[in-house]
Amino acid sequence: MLEYKPEMTWSDAKADCKSSGGYLVSLLTSGEVTAVLEYVNEFYGKGVYVIGLSRQAGLDKDVDANWKWEIGQTFGSNIGWYHDEPNSNKSDIAGVAIRTSDVKLKDYNAEDKLRSHIDGYICEKSNLNYKWSRYTVKMLHDQRAMTWFDAKTDCVHSDGYLLSFLTDDELTTVLDYVNTVYGKGVYAIGLSRQAGLDNDVDTNWKWETGQDFDSSIIPWSPLDPYNSVTSKTGVRIDTTDIALKEIDAETTLNSNSDGYICEYRDGELDYRWSRYIVTKSATTWSDAKAGCESSGGYLVSFLTNDELNLVLDYVNVFCGAGVYVIGLSREAGLDGSVDKKWKWEIGQEFGSNIAWNRNYPDTNVTSKAGVRIHTTNSVLMDTDTEASLNSDGYICELNSELTYRWSRYTVKMLNNQLEMTWSDAKANCESSGGYLVSLLTSDELNAVLEYVHIVYGAGSYVIGLSRQAGLGNKGDPGLYYSLSWYTVTMLDDQKETTWSDAKADCESSGGYLVTLLNDHEVTAVLDYVNTVYGASGYAIGLSRQAGLEIKNDKNWKWETDQHFNSSIIPWVPSDPNSIKTKRAGVALFTNSVKLVDVDADEDLNRYFKGFICEESYAEFLHKRSRYILTTLHSGTTMTWSDAKADCASSGGYLASLLTNDEVTAVLEHVNSVHKGIYAIGLSRQVGLGNEDTNWKWETGQDFDSSIAWNPEDPGTSREVIAGTRIDTKGMMLLDVDATADLNSNSDGYICEQDMSVYFQSAEPRGVNSGVSEFGVKMTVEYMRCALQCLRKDNCQGFHIDTSAGCQIEEGVNKYNERRYLKQFVFRNKRVGLLYNKPAIFPFVL
Repeated sequence: MLEYKPEMTWSDAKADCKSSGGYLVSLLTSGEVTAVLEYVNEFYGKGVYVIGLSRQAGLDKDVDANWKWEIGQTFGSNIGWYHDEPNSNKSDIAGVAIRTSDVKLKDYNAEDKLRSHIDGYICEKSNLNYKWSRYTVKMLHDQRAMTWFDAKTDCVHSDGYLLSFLTDDELTTVLDYVNTVYGKGVYAIGLSRQAGLDNDVDTNWKWETGQDFDSSIIPWSPLDPYNSVTSKTGVRIDTTDIALKEIDAETTLNSNSDGYICEYRDGELDYRWSRYIVTKSATTWSDAKAGCESSGGYLVSFLTNDELNLVLDYVNVFCGAGVYVIGLSREAGLDGSVDKKWKWEIGQEFGSNIAWNRNYPDTNVTSKAGVRIHTTNSVLMDTDTEASLNSDGYICELNSELTYRWSRYTVKMLNNQLEMTWSDAKANCESSGGYLVSLLTSDELNAVLEYVHIVYGAGSYVIGLSRQAGLGNKGDPGLYYSLSWYTVTMLDDQKETTWSDAKADCESSGGYLVTLLNDHEVTAVLDYVNTVYGASGYAIGLSRQAGLEIKNDKNWKWETDQHFNSSIIPWVPSDPNSIKTKRAGVALFTNSVKLVDVDADEDLNRYFKGFICEESYAEFLHKRSRYILTTLHSGTTMTWSDAKADCASSGGYLASLLTNDEVTAVLEHVNSVHKGIYAIGLSRQVGLGNEDTNWKWETGQDFDSSIAWNPEDPGTSREVIAGTRIDTKGMMLLDVDATADLNSNSDGYICEQDMSVYFQSAEPRGVNSGVSEFGVKMTVEYMRCALQCLRKDNCQGFHIDTSAGCQIEEGVNKYNERRYLKQFVFRNKRVGLLYNKPAIFPFVL
C-alpha cells in the first residue's frame, strides 16, 4: 500500500505501481478481497484506496463486463458498488477505488486529481512460490517479436530458466496460478528437442533442468509433435486443455502464443520456517554434523511426513537420489532396537515415522550411532558416528523466522545470566522494529505455537498482552469498577453512527450506555477513558424524550431510569439546546467533564470519538424478587439506616433472606461478583435483647435462625437499634449499630424489590368486558387459567383452547391467538420471561 498524494490521479497510481514492477491490485476472489482488506485495515487504517479496476472510454458503465482488472480479467461482480455508483462519464476512462470499511466500490475519472477523497493505493506484484521454485509469467506484446529461444534467453538473463514441469502437483499448481491471474492461453515452457532427433520418442525431449520428458504427465495436442527433425524445436502449453504444442525454436511466438513462464531456483529449499541445504560430500556422520553447525544449522530433523516427502523430492530432483546423512542419532550404550532411544538433533524423540532398512539398525551398542537415509525408498541406515561413510552427502536445516500472512515472528530465548523483565522484552522487540507478539486470531495462535513448540520447545514465553495500572484484570480494554464493567467503542469515520445506534450496540452485548451516577464513578470511568483512549467526546446513557422541556434536569434520565443531577456533571454553557420535538441523547467531553446534547438520530462522527458501554453485575433476579448490590465508597458515610432508606427510596427494602433457596441464590451471585460483607434487612429494635426471636426481617417475618451468627455476634447494645450484615464468603451474620458508619467494616448493602405479575396479551384484544376483534371475552375461565399459571414457576404463559380448555405454556407457542404471557414488573421496568415489550392490554393479578 502506497501513500496517495493530493495531486495524483488514478492513472498516476497505476503508473507508479508499474514503475516498481507491479500493477494496481486485482481482487479476483472473495478470499483475496478478505485477506488484502484485513491487512490494509489493520496496518494502514480503514479508508478509500485505488485498485486496478477500470473501464475504457465509450463503454457503458452499468455493464459489469465492461470493467476489467489490470491483469486482463473481466470484473465478476464479486464486490458491490457503493450507492449510486458507478457514475463516471461514459466518454472518460474511469478507474475504481474501494472503501475498505464496508467493501464497496467507487469510480472516478482516471485523469482527475482525487485529492482528499483517497487514502492510498494498493499495488500487487504477482509471483508464484511453490516448493523450491518461484514462477513468473511474462506476457507477449505485439510491438516486440519473441521466439521460443528469445523467451529462454530472457529467463536465463534473470537467473532463471523456462519452466520445467516435473510432477503432477507442480503442473496443477502453476496452471491454476496462470489461469487465475493471467488467463487461460498458450505459454512457452522449458521443453525442447535438439535438431536431428525423432519427435515421437519421449526421451528425445528434455526439460531445461535436464530431466527426460514423460508424456504420461502432460499429453501432446492431437497434431503434435510434427515439426521437422532438422530444426531445434521448443514447446508451448495450452493451459485450457493442458496439452503441449511444439514450435520451431526460431519462429516468432506472438501470433499463436500469449506469453512464457520463467522458473527460478536458488539451490536451497525453504519450507515453513526452515531452510534446507544439501552438501554433496561427507566423511563421517560427526563431520557432517559439524559442517551444519558451522553454518548456523544442524543435520535435518524430519518431524512430519510432509516435511520428509518435500525434502526428499527436492534432493532427488536437484541433487540426485542417493544416501544422505540426517540428524538422527543415539548415544553409546543405548539399545538401538528401541526407537525412543534415537533422538533428532533438535531434541525430539524419533517417532517411528520412517522405516529402517532391512537388517538395520546394526551399530555396536558401545558406539554412538548416527543415521543416513536412502532418498529413493525413504529407509534408514545407521552407522558409527566416527566411521568413514559411503554416502552421497548430508542435509542441513537452518531455522529461520516464521512468516505467517503479513507478519514475521522471531523467538528470543532468555539467558539465565541476564535479568529480563516483561518491559525489557517489549523494549527489545521495539529496538529491532517490531513488537511483542499479538495473537489476534485462533489461526495465528495455532501457527505461532506450532512453530515455537517444534523449533524451541514447549514452555512459557512472553507475549504482547498487558494491562495499564489501575485497570481491572477481567479483560482488556475495559474497566471493572464498583460491580460494573465499562468498555469503549471507537467510531468508524466511514460509517454513520447515531446516539440511538450506540445505545442499540451496547444493549446488543447485554449492557447499556454508561450511567454516571456519582462523583466516584465519574472519576474512575473518565480516568480510564482518558488514559486508554484519549480525552475527547463520548456518547453516554443520558437522554430526553421528544416533547419534554429541555432545561429541566428531571426530564433527562439515565438509561437505568434515574433522574439526572447537573450538580454532578454540568452542561457546557450553551447546552442543552436540542430541538424539543425530537429525542435527544448526550455526549460527555472527558477532558473538561462537561455535557452536550445531540439529536438522537444525528451522526456522532462529526464531533465525537466513541461511546461508552456499561454492563452491571449489581442486579439479578430470583423468582419474584429483584436484588440490587451497592458497594460503599471511601470518603463517604453510610450507616445501616442510610442503606435501608436508600433501598426504600427506589421502591424496595434491605434484602430479606427467608428461604434456603433464596440465601443460596443471592450469595452465589454476590460471591461471583465480589465476596464481602453486606448489610441486609434483618434488625432488632431498641430495648430488646439479642435473642433470635427479637430479630425481624424488613418484610415483617421473624428470624428463624436459618443463617448462623458469627461466634462473637450478636453483641450490639440493647440501647440502640441493631442492623445486620452478612459475610457472603462464610455465610455468617454480623450485627452492627444501625447508626454506625459501615465503611470501616463492610463492603456494601443488598436491596430487594418485589415484582408484580402481569399477563400480557400477545396481540391486541379486549380484556375487560365485551368482545375483541378475535371474539374473545375475558371470562372467569381466563382468570382461573391465569391463577394456575401464577402458581407455577415454570409457567411462561397460557391460552384457552376451545376444546381442551386452559393450556399452561412452559415454552414458546408459535400461535399468538388467545395467548397471554406472564410478565414480571418492578418500578417502571418490565421483565418478560419470553418477550421484553410493553403490555398492550394487561390485566393485573
